Amino acid sequence: MKPDKKEAYSVILGNAGGKNSHWRGYELFLDENNRVSVRLTHGLPDHCLHVTTHDSIPINQWSHLMFTYDGSSKAEGIKVYVDGKASGLQTHYSRLYKSIRTIDDTLKVEAQAVRVGRSYRGALDVGLYEGAVDEIRIYQRKLSGLEVASIAGINLWEGSDQEAQALQSEYILQNHDPRYRHILNELNRLRREEHATLDTVPEVMVMREKHPPRKTYVLDRGMYDAPREEVQAGAIARALPFEGFPPNRLGLAQWMLHPDNPLTARVAVNRYWHMFFGRGIVASLEDFGNQGDLPTHPQLLDWLALEFVNADWDVKALLRLIATSATYRQTSVASKELRERDPDNLLLARGPSHRLPAEMIRDNALAASGLLVDKIGGPSVKTYQPEGLWSKTHFSRLLVDYEPDQEDKLYRRSMYTFIRRTAPPPSMMVMDASDRNMCIVRRQRTSTPLQALLLLNEPQMIEAARLVAERVIREGGESSDAQLNLAFRLLSSRDLKQEELSLMRELYRQELLKYQEDKAGAEELLQVGDYRRDTSLPTAEVAALTAVTNIMMNYDEIYTKR
Repeated sequence: MKPDKKEAYSVILGNAGGKNSHWRGYELFLDENNRVSVRLTHGLPDHCLHVTTHDSIPINQWSHLMFTYDGSSKAEGIKVYVDGKASGLQTHYSRLYKSIRTIDDTLKVEAQAVRVGRSYRGALDVGLYEGAVDEIRIYQRKLSGLEVASIAGINLWEGSDQEAQALQSEYILQNHDPRYRHILNELNRLRREEHATLDTVPEVMVMREKHPPRKTYVLDRGMYDAPREEVQAGAIARALPFEGFPPNRLGLAQWMLHPDNPLTARVAVNRYWHMFFGRGIVASLEDFGNQGDLPTHPQLLDWLALEFVNADWDVKALLRLIATSATYRQTSVASKELRERDPDNLLLARGPSHRLPAEMIRDNALAASGLLVDKIGGPSVKTYQPEGLWSKTHFSRLLVDYEPDQEDKLYRRSMYTFIRRTAPPPSMMVMDASDRNMCIVRRQRTSTPLQALLLLNEPQMIEAARLVAERVIREGGESSDAQLNLAFRLLSSRDLKQEELSLMRELYRQELLKYQEDKAGAEELLQVGDYRRDTSLPTAEVAALTAVTNIMMNYDEIYTKR
């Protein structure tokens, strides 16, 4: 090869992919100093082998380059030869325990052709090599140093000096020693078995400390290019001095959970209090600093924090303590005078009253219908959502075609729902769930007509209403009043009042007449959702009860905590 100029990254040859294929593959390239680099990558930045020669190769001059690799998954297994001689190498990364076989951007193994003079990264000029390349050869085995020298035009076959004899011995051992060949074949077989096993193991990203740590500075007005004094690892000294803790993430965890730290327990119990009451003792859950709100009941906050720490951070014990308290067990009904005096319930003179989160609204409907799967743990699941929604966002080919799961996976608790940040589940978003683009500790609560339309028309809600209808026909007795009352009790945990029952009875009568005349419409309604219908039950009655139950799901007591 004969490079014309120096570039920051000039690919001589390789098949390594781009970002969406995890840069997987191998590549031979020149760095900004024209030093030769070899990188075998499973995933950047550090799941790879990466070495660089100590010396640069000249500009506008032909050089013979070759690299070999012995399959050991170690940087020491890579050798780089310049003009037939092994070069000294600097190791950047030596951590490779999975395959470097190339993949496409849907993460499926796909052979990638070797590209010369340019990388597979997106932009045309990324990795572009300017210069001449000639006589490219790729071998199916690791060549010995003697063979490499011979290819480069250096005859060491009959040399008698120490270097030549060492290369000759390596060649004979590698190519003509039966015992060595047997051991090497066995080693390669074991390596293949190891890689086949490790390749099937799923991984998640885990942070670790950088050595040496990156220097950090106070930035002048927050500008990254205007550093001031250097700062070291530490924490909020006013809460607890950061003394005796290691200056890393482990030390931070120890500092946070130290019994003398007054901050962590208070923040935690305040968030759990918010879960129950819809408002924290400190209203600004995300800010306990001087810009946050003051606690309405500071002694209560202190006591709960101490109870939490003394119970060895037992979350269940804390939740039980709050749930069984007289404060929480109060009625949420308040007089007009009390509401005028304390509209936000700062005095805790009544029980909580607020709309349930999106996940609980869905789970409540599934639980009432008997569809909710109580299995704990497992992978995320894909529930119903409008067709073609993912195809409108082209961030990744891996997430273009949305295919809902089948059978029990459709009815798992909402906490297991698959979330795509660029296209989150629309039913959850309508009910004010977070889109996961940023971390938040407090969701907004809105009340819009779209939310009512969602509860009336979302396939999962209609399907749940159908299963509730089938359940109350089987379990509620012969009387339609008893069936309606059971449906409401399954959804709200109370019986219908007489006035409510009269309204539901009249609505059921109208829907029953409608579906007795419109049998096709009844069949269409009962086909919503994947769960098989009970064909032994009368179609018109099930359809009418489905419609009424669906209306019940829009009743504020069904989705409001009181």
